[in-house]
Amino acid sequence: VVLRHMPEPAAQRLALEKGDVDMARDLTPDQVAGLEGNKDIVVTPKPQALLYYAGMNLKKKELSDVRVRQAIRYLIDYDGMVNSFLKGTMQVHQTFWPSGFWAALDENMYTLDPAKAKALLAEAGYPDGFEINLDAPNSSPFVNVAQSMQSSLAQGGIKVNIVSAEQKAVITKYRAREHDIALIYWGPDYMDPHTNADGFAMNPDNSDNAKGKPLAWRNSWFDESVNNMTKAAVRERDEAKREQMYKDLQKKVLVEGPYIIMFQNTIQLAERANLKGFVMGPSTDVVYYNLTTK
Repeated sequence: VVLRHMPEPAAQRLALEKGDVDMARDLTPDQVAGLEGNKDIVVTPKPQALLYYAGMNLKKKELSDVRVRQAIRYLIDYDGMVNSFLKGTMQVHQTFWPSGFWAALDENMYTLDPAKAKALLAEAGYPDGFEINLDAPNSSPFVNVAQSMQSSLAQGGIKVNIVSAEQKAVITKYRAREHDIALIYWGPDYMDPHTNADGFAMNPDNSDNAKGKPLAWRNSWFDESVNNMTKAAVRERDEAKREQMYKDLQKKVLVEGPYIIMFQNTIQLAERANLKGFVMGPSTDVVYYNLTTK
């Protein structure tokens, strides 16, 4: 098995069509569409557990108001992005546990609604909006997502300055909670909702010198009731009760938390027709090359 790093999706498609590689995993929607009718290549959608979201730092005065955070969620064109440059690679998903997994809450309560957003901003004391920085990786699809957010947030009077950098630099800044809003992604470490709850909801120590630095800490969000809900859910032994506890927790984070959770990833796996048996599961630890034949 030879893995080749080819950062340009166009190069991946060309190599696949020529038969220089047997599969490509990072093709854009346009490139996938261009493969239609090619009998030598099979494209299969593979739903992933990866979530694309933006973290809002509550150290930023405006973002410390829950009404502002809700307003921002109403200024995101989720469907517009999914139906255009993200078509076939993302689905709208707004809670912290991916769709298709046990205890997932499939409730997408936010849509682009500038009127509702403006009302919330006025209620919070920002009728004319405000200015904010958005840190975003300078790679696909983050560039286009950031530009869409900049355009739609302007409809609520919020001026967004896009701070573009390599992904490593964005993550470093995010981990130091030096951002206003940071655009990034998150995938689970194991297939139980506690893995994401422990990051998105749990924050036992909100001090700057805390030892543990989960996502909630990075965004300066501390809520003892949320901590208690998280600790209770992981200890619950009744499966039905535990499932409901995680759904309640997801709803609370969806409404009150510091996140704009937007999308769940789908990989369009393109393979040569003579390749069989490759397994691509929902996370990186469920990928099996050993079953593949050619």
